[in-house]
Amino acid sequence: MAAKSDRVVYLDILRIIACFLVVMVHISAQNLLELQPSSSQFIIHSSYNTLAFSGVALFFMISGALILNPNRHYSIKSMVFKALHIYVIYFIWKFLYMIFDLIDAGGKLDGAFIKNSIINLLSKTGYYHLWFLPAIAVIYLFVPVIKKSVENDKKLCHYFIVVFFVLSVFASTAFHFDFKFKYTVQDFYNLNDFSLFTGYLGFFVLGHYLNRYAESMNSVIRLVIYILGLVMIPASGFIDSYLSKGIPGSTAMNTPFSLPSFVITLALFLFIQNNTSKKNSKFLGLLSAITLGIYLIHPIFIVLCGKIGLEPGSFAAIISIPVITVLVTLASGLVAFVLSKIPVVNKLVKM
Repeated sequence: MAAKSDRVVYLDILRIIACFLVVMVHISAQNLLELQPSSSQFIIHSSYNTLAFSGVALFFMISGALILNPNRHYSIKSMVFKALHIYVIYFIWKFLYMIFDLIDAGGKLDGAFIKNSIINLLSKTGYYHLWFLPAIAVIYLFVPVIKKSVENDKKLCHYFIVVFFVLSVFASTAFHFDFKFKYTVQDFYNLNDFSLFTGYLGFFVLGHYLNRYAESMNSVIRLVIYILGLVMIPASGFIDSYLSKGIPGSTAMNTPFSLPSFVITLALFLFIQNNTSKKNSKFLGLLSAITLGIYLIHPIFIVLCGKIGLEPGSFAAIISIPVITVLVTLASGLVAFVLSKIPVVNKLVKM
């Protein structure tokens, strides 16, 4: 098992921010494709959505920063059990959301539902946000293979991150634009299996790399990244609006693997890392501890908000999206906190 160590305060703050942003992903996405791509509302929704997707990448980066830390030691057995625990959480919440959907649709909790649910647990995808759990569980299973390779090797980390950036971020973003020999390059890209470099493992390693080595980064480079991160927020909305001329309602930038989202993620991580006191805070630790619960619960409150007419379209999106995000996060946090205090049940809202 991992050796005991003090909490990393800036990672607690990043986890709280990431949780808030993940809630915003699902709120800012509401009605996005129904908006006129050339409208200011579409640009605002899309900009918020791209910003919010950085929260997804941050969760993987935080895990990488903690687990790949050479001062923390994990056995194969501990990582397997950690992954299995996450899968248990995944299947239980998958079933709970089946019940939620049934109740929301006015159906009956009978034998036929139970039978279909057992089948659907394995054959169907879960509620839209639950994909994160099996994704991080698979990476945990892979940790024993990569930890000793990258935990103390800056050059190897740098190599992996550069290849990841080129193949997973730069290339996937570039293919949304026209350039000379685009389709030849794209055909070559598609003919090769670059999957080892193009998944969330890249963010996992990036989190470790920045946690271990970024403190020595030149202050001018940091400032440039901060400025680019701010610029990329509105720029992403305008880019999606521009791309929609060819593909109506394009949301090409609204993914952790787009260049704008990547730069925003990098800027957020570095800014919080470089501007956070190292003094431990019990309050931050408490908030950080319920972020998984918030993530698991928040879609319920988004649905409930919709039933009372509280949606981004209810009033100006530039205000409504953050306001609704705050309300949903607070409500989910309250429920998550209560659940975290109940024996046995608390294991369903904590990794």
